[in-house]
Amino acid sequence: MAIKSIGIDIREATEKGAGKGRYALELTRALIAAAPDLHFCLYTKNPNPLFPSTERVHQVVIAGHGPLWHLNLRRHIRHEPVDLFIAPTSYIYPAIAPRRQKTAVVIHDLIAFLHSKNHPWFPTMVERLTLPRALKKAGLLLCVSRHTQSDLERLFPEAKSKITLILPPAVSEEIHSVDTQKMDLPAQFLLGVGTLLPRKNFSLLIEAFKRIHTRHPDLELCIAGGKAAHTGALYEPLSPELHKKIHFLGYVSTAELCELYSRARMLVFPSTYEGFGIPPLEAMACGCPVIVSNASSLPEVVEDAALKVGPHHPQELAEAIEMLLQPRTAKLYREKGLQRVKAFSWKSSAEKLLHHLLN
Repeated sequence: MAIKSIGIDIREATEKGAGKGRYALELTRALIAAAPDLHFCLYTKNPNPLFPSTERVHQVVIAGHGPLWHLNLRRHIRHEPVDLFIAPTSYIYPAIAPRRQKTAVVIHDLIAFLHSKNHPWFPTMVERLTLPRALKKAGLLLCVSRHTQSDLERLFPEAKSKITLILPPAVSEEIHSVDTQKMDLPAQFLLGVGTLLPRKNFSLLIEAFKRIHTRHPDLELCIAGGKAAHTGALYEPLSPELHKKIHFLGYVSTAELCELYSRARMLVFPSTYEGFGIPPLEAMACGCPVIVSNASSLPEVVEDAALKVGPHHPQELAEAIEMLLQPRTAKLYREKGLQRVKAFSWKSSAEKLLHHLLN
C-alpha cells in the first residue's frame, strides 16, 4: 500500500533540551519539509504552536491522561486511519495498536532494561511492559545509533527479523557559537552537560578535576543540568578550595547553553551509557573541543573528532584534560569537531526514512 498519510505522536515535541522531545520535534519538522505530497496528522494533548496547521498538516487533540490518552488515540485512528503511525517518544500506542495499523517505533536507548536501578521507576515499568509488545507489532524500527540497535537485538533477538533504520539526531539550528558574555562564568572553565544522574558519571569528572586543579589554579568546573535523584558523590562535601571552583548551574536555556559551549575550554562528557549523546555534537557545533568516554554509542558519534577515555579511570581523564588544555591540541580537535558535526542532519534522517517508505 502506498503511503499517503503519516500520523505522529507530538505530545512531547519541544524546543527545550535535546532528548526525546527535541527528536520528536525536529524529525517531524524535517519529514513535513521533505514530503510535500504527504498528509500529516499530529496527535497531541494540547495544541502545539510549533506546528502551524496547513492544508496537509493538521493537529488532532486527543483527550485523556496516561493510558487513557492512548486508548482514545486508538479509538480515533480506527475511525480516521493513517497509512503509517510514527511513535517517537512512547511505546504504548504501538503496543496496543490494531494489527492492521502500520507502525514505526523510535528506540532511543535501552536504559530501562540496562540501568533500571538508576532510572525513574514509572517510565522504567512502562517501557518494560510495552516495548516487547510494541516490537512484535511494529513493522519498522528506527534506532538513533548502531549501538542502540545492537543493544536492542541483544536484549530482544526477535528484533533482528524486523526492518531497522538508523536515524541519528542532529544539532538543532539554535545551537551555534556566540560571542555573548551574559552569564556570570569563570574566565577559564571545564564544562559538563547533562542531568545529574549516576550514568552521566560526573563523579569521574570531579575526581579528575581534583587531580589537576593545583596545576591549573585559574581553571574551574561548571556542570549544567537538572537535578535528579541518586546524585550520590556529587554532593559529598568538597574541600573549601574545591567547593569554590565547582559550580552546579542547574537547567540552562538554549541561549545559555550556546554561551557555555562557546566560552568553555572543553566539554567533558564521561557518560557510561548513551543511546546517542547529543551534547558532544552540540559542543562541536560551537567550536568547543570534546572529551568523551569510550562507552556505548559515544565512539560511534564522535569518531576521531574527540579524545576518548575509559569511563572508570580518573587519571586517564585527568591526562586527557591536560592534553586538551594545550592550545595546539585544542585547535586540532576544535577543527575536527566542526567537520564531524556536518555528518549529521535532520534532513538526511528524514529523507532516509521517506526513501524507505516511498520506494
